Amino acid sequence: MAAILVDVLGFSEVARASGQVALAAHEGSGGRICLHESGAPTRGRVGAGTIHHVAFRARDARDQADMAERLRSDYDIAVSVSKDRSYYQSIHFRGPDGILVEIATDGPGFLIDEEVEALGR
Repeated sequence: MAAILVDVLGFSEVARASGQVALAAHEGSGGRICLHESGAPTRGRVGAGTIHHVAFRARDARDQADMAERLRSDYDIAVSVSKDRSYYQSIHFRGPDGILVEIATDGPGFLIDEEVEALGR
């Protein structure tokens, strides 16, 4: 998964120690992720403490399509077709650890059907 985060999603490795690798996409909030090397992958069971999916961003549909192509060609990973979620487009794939991963575009965004002052109401 670390290789996918670096090669496909643009993260950089910033530290590695004691079976963990820290990766960063940017210095801001939400820009870091830490992966724990756990040996042979096992699938979690539904319940407290399990992850349904993790989401990452793509600038636009072209960026998303490029990521999907790298997943297919470089990692032989099946990727879903792009789905219109009204506010963004999303694709999904299962990482090597079995976790469902979403890559969603930035746009068109939440302002397509309401003004910024009305968001969250």
